[in-house]
Amino acid sequence: MRLSDSPIVVRPTLIVGLGGTGVLVCQWVEHYIRELLGTVPPFIRFLKLDTDASDDGGPPEGILSDFINLFHYLDVGEVVRDNASYPQFHPHLDWMRGFREDATFADYGCQGIPRLGRLVFFELRESVIHEAVATRFSSLRTSTQQPLDETTGPFVLASDGAPVVHIASSVCGGTGAGMLIDMAYNLRWWSRESFPKPAEIVGHLLLPDAFRVDPMLRPKLEATACATLDQIEFLSDERRSDIRVRYRSDRSGEDCFRRDTGPFNFLYLLNGQVDMGSGDRKHLVRLIARALRALTVEPLSQQVRSDANNKLAEILPQRDPVNNHRQCFSSYGFWCGVPGHRKRNIQSRVLADLENLNAGQNDGRTHYRREVEHAIAGDARFIPAAKELMQPTISFLWEPPGKGTSPEVVSSVLAGLRRHLEGSLIPLARKEAETLVSSHKPIGGLLAAADEMIERDFFDAEPLRPLNQVGACLDTWTEAADAMLGRRQTSAPPNANAVVADILTQARSALETLQTRVPPLSWTSSDIVPVIDKTIDACWSAVAEALLHENLIESLKTTVRVFRVRKQALEAVVALAWQRRSVGEKAGGNGDVLADLGTRGTPESRFGRDREADFFSTPLCLSLEADDALDAVAVRDFRQSLLRPVLESCVLSVREPRTDLAEVRSVEDRLAESLARLSEGMNRFLHDIERHSWDLFRNSPPASQPINDHPYYGSICEIWRLAEPKIDLDKSRKYAPPLSVAIAQQVPGSCVPRLLTHNLEVSLREAGVAEACNRRTGEWLQVLRLSYGFCLEAISRYGKYVAATDEYVRRMGFEYADLWLDKNWYTAFQSALAEWRSALPRQGNALEREVYEAGAAKVGAFRRTTETVNERLRQHLRSLGDPSAAIRLAELQGGTNSRIDLILQDIALTDCDAVQEGLNRALALLEHMVQCADESVRTLPEGEQRIARDVLGTCREDLRKFRDDVTVVDVVSF
Repeated sequence: MRLSDSPIVVRPTLIVGLGGTGVLVCQWVEHYIRELLGTVPPFIRFLKLDTDASDDGGPPEGILSDFINLFHYLDVGEVVRDNASYPQFHPHLDWMRGFREDATFADYGCQGIPRLGRLVFFELRESVIHEAVATRFSSLRTSTQQPLDETTGPFVLASDGAPVVHIASSVCGGTGAGMLIDMAYNLRWWSRESFPKPAEIVGHLLLPDAFRVDPMLRPKLEATACATLDQIEFLSDERRSDIRVRYRSDRSGEDCFRRDTGPFNFLYLLNGQVDMGSGDRKHLVRLIARALRALTVEPLSQQVRSDANNKLAEILPQRDPVNNHRQCFSSYGFWCGVPGHRKRNIQSRVLADLENLNAGQNDGRTHYRREVEHAIAGDARFIPAAKELMQPTISFLWEPPGKGTSPEVVSSVLAGLRRHLEGSLIPLARKEAETLVSSHKPIGGLLAAADEMIERDFFDAEPLRPLNQVGACLDTWTEAADAMLGRRQTSAPPNANAVVADILTQARSALETLQTRVPPLSWTSSDIVPVIDKTIDACWSAVAEALLHENLIESLKTTVRVFRVRKQALEAVVALAWQRRSVGEKAGGNGDVLADLGTRGTPESRFGRDREADFFSTPLCLSLEADDALDAVAVRDFRQSLLRPVLESCVLSVREPRTDLAEVRSVEDRLAESLARLSEGMNRFLHDIERHSWDLFRNSPPASQPINDHPYYGSICEIWRLAEPKIDLDKSRKYAPPLSVAIAQQVPGSCVPRLLTHNLEVSLREAGVAEACNRRTGEWLQVLRLSYGFCLEAISRYGKYVAATDEYVRRMGFEYADLWLDKNWYTAFQSALAEWRSALPRQGNALEREVYEAGAAKVGAFRRTTETVNERLRQHLRSLGDPSAAIRLAELQGGTNSRIDLILQDIALTDCDAVQEGLNRALALLEHMVQCADESVRTLPEGEQRIARDVLGTCREDLRKFRDDVTVVDVVSF
C-alpha cells in the first residue's frame, strides 16, 4: 500500500516518551504507525522512559517494547539520603543543595517533584539513558544507510543527514518535567555521535489543564507547570548567559547550555481548552500520537518541514512587544474526516421515511380516489359472476310410487325435488361458492389490487409517487371497499330459500304441462328427470347469484375490516418509527438493533470504520434526510430493498381482520424483526453511498455551484474548526498573534481546497495522498493547523498558573526557587526579567504603545461580544426541531466566524485606520449573520420562530450596545 504517488522525504527519527504521559504518546504513535504501514519503518525508533510502571490508557495491544523503568536501576531515596549526608561524594548534585529533601518520600518514586526526576536523569545518564539513546541513534544510522522500501511510502531519506527527535511529556509531573530540559540538550549532543549534524529537537508537551485531578492537587500541577515553562522560556532566550551543567561525567556530551541554543527547535504546547470538552489527557495523548504519525511518515510532513522552517526567523526568535518575552512556544491541532454513514444512519433514514408514510394523506386523497375508482370499475375483477359457479353434477332421482292419485304423484315429484335442492344440490353449490368468495375471508382480488397499486406507484413508477401518500392510498382503498359493500347491500338479489321456492313453482308448471301429454299415474323416471333438470338449469344463474351474494356481503365486510387493520398498523409503524429514531439519536446509536458494518469489506476498510469512533475524527456525511438525498444511489432501489420489506412485513402482510395485528406491541415486534433482516440491503447501500460520496469528495466542485451548497461544506468546516490549535490563547489581542500554518492532506484535486479557501479565506497548503491510503486508513481528509510563536503570558491560563504557584508555595512553605530545577537558574531568570522589562520603553515611543494597547483592547472587546452572540446562537441551535434549519444556521455561523477571525488577525493594532476598518468589516459580517439567521428561521413553526426571534433580538441588542459603549471611529480615545 503506497501512501503517496510521489516520494515522501523522511528523516531518521527518534520518538522519546518521558513519564507516564510521554510513554502513552509513544505507545499510541507506534500503534498508529503499525496500523498504517503494518510495521515500524527502519527510520523510526522509540524510547520510553518512566520511573513507574506504564500507565493505563494505552492502545489495546499495550505496546511495551522500548520501555525502560528507570527505578529498576536506582534507589532514589538512598541517593537523596547519601547526598544529604555526604555531599562531597555527589558534586554533580549540587543543585539539590538547600532543597527540602525527604528521602522516605522519595522511596516511592518521583511523586510529581521535578527535582527528583532530574536526579534520576543525572544518576542514570551514563549507565542507562545514554546507552539506550546511543543504541537507537546507531541503529537509525545503520538502517538508513540502506535503501528504504519504496513499496509503502515511497520513502526517500532527506539529504541533510540530520535526525529529528520528538519528545513527548507533560510539564507538571515529576519524571517528565524533571528530565525534559536535560534530555533535550543531551539528545542533541548525543546525536552527533552517529550523525554529521545535530538532531532537531521537537517537544510535544501537555499542560495541567488536560489532567482531571482532585481540586486540592491542582495547584501543585499548575505551579510545577508554571516553573517548567518559565525555565524553558528562560533557556530559549539568547540574552541569558551560558549555563554550565555538571554531570557525573562529561565524556558523553557538552557541559554547557549555550546561550545561542535553546532546549527545543520547536516546542508545541497543548491543553485542549479550545476543544469543547475533549481537552483531556486521554484525548490529547492520542491526538499528539496521531499528529506525530503525520509528521513522520505521511506526505504532510514535508509541507510542515518546508513551510515552518522557512518561517522560523519570522516568528520564533521574535519578542512580544508587550512584555519583551520570547515568542518561542507553538501549538497545533489535528483532526481528520472519515466516511460518515453506518448501518444506523441508513436505518435512521428508513425510520424517517416510515415515519412519513402518513404525512401526505390530504395531498394524495384526490389522486387516489380517481385511481381506485378506475381500478374497481364494474366490480368484474373482484366479484365472481354467477356463471363462474358451476352446477354440481348430481342428477335428480325419482321413482314412480305405483299407487295413489295424480295430485299425489305430482306432490311426490315436488317433494323429491325439494329434498334434492335442500339436501344435496344447494349445500354442495354453497361449498363451491366458498371457493370463489368466502364469507370468512377478505376478497383477495381487492387486497391484491391495493398491493399492486402501492407497488407500482411507490416502488416501480417513473417518477415515484411521494412516499408520504401511502396512507392516502390505503384510506382510499378502505373507502372504495366500503362503498362496494354499500352498493351490494342496496341491490341485494333474492336469497337461496326464495330461489328454491321459485324453482319449485317453475317445476310445478312444467309438470302440469307434462300432465297434458302423459297421465301422472303413467310417469316414469325418464319422463320426470329431464323436466326437473331443465327447470334447475333454467334457474341456476339465480341460485348461483343468491349463493355468491350471501358470501360476498360478509367477505366485503371482512375486507373493509382488513383495510382498517392495515391502516391502524400503518399508524403504529409511523409512531414507532418516530419513537425508535428519537431514542436512537438521543442514545447516539448505542442501542441500535443492528451492529455497525459487520464483516463487509477488506481489512483496510474495516480499519477505516474503526477510525470513525476515534477522538479526532468527524464523519464526512452527505445528509440522508433531504428528499433527494438518495437520488444519486437509486432511490428506487433504496425503497425496494429497504422500505418495501418493512412495509410488507408490518402492514401489507395483514390479511385477517384481527385487531391484535395492529396493536403496538405486535407491530413493534414485526418492525424490529424486519429491520434486523435488512442487513444485506444496508450493506449494499453503504457501499453505494460511500462510492457516490467518494466521487463527490475527490472532485473539485464546478465553478457554477455555490460553495455553501456543496454537500461537504458543513462537515469540512467542522473538521477545520476542530483542528484549531489545542492551546487557549488570550483573546484580547494584547499580545502578538502567532503565525498560522495550515496543511490539508487529501487526494489531489479534491473538493477540500475550494471549500476551505472560499468562506474561511485561509492560506492553505496541500499534501496529496494516494487513494489506497484513504482506503487503508478510512480517513479522507486530515487537517493540521499550527500556530508558531507566542509568548508565555499570551496563554490565557498562564495567569492562573502563577496564582496557583503563589498558593502552593505559601501552603507548602517553599520558596519560589524550590520549584525550579536549579536555584541559580531562578536567580538568573529574575535578573533577566527585570532587564527585559526595563528595556520595554526603548522598544517604541509612548504614543505608539498607547495606540497599540487601545487597539488591542478594542479588538478584545469585540471578540468578547462575538463570543457572547455565538454562544447564544449555539444554545438556540440545540433546541431547533428542524434539522435542516439547524444545519443552515450552523454553516452560516461557522463560515462567518472564520472570516471574522481572519479579519481580526490581520489588523495592525498600531494603525488606527486599520483597526477602524477591520472592526467595521467584522461588525458588518456579524450583523449580516444575525440578519441571515432571521431569514433562515422563517420556515420554522410559529412557536419556534418566536423563540428564535427573541434570541436574535438579544444578539442585535448586544451589537448595538457594543456600538454605543465603544466608538469604532475613535480608537485612540478608548
